[in-house]
Amino acid sequence: MSQHHAQIQRAHAVHSLEMGVNSARDRLGCIIHGSHGYP
Repeated sequence: MSQHHAQIQRAHAVHSLEMGVNSARDRLGCIIHGSHGYP
């Protein structure tokens, strides 16, 4: 695997992780704040 490919994979993994953290934070915020904006 080339170094460039590894960088792309790592960036994608970080992005996926950030997306997961953001959606988890949204869900937590919904529970904590009692917001009804989320299903």
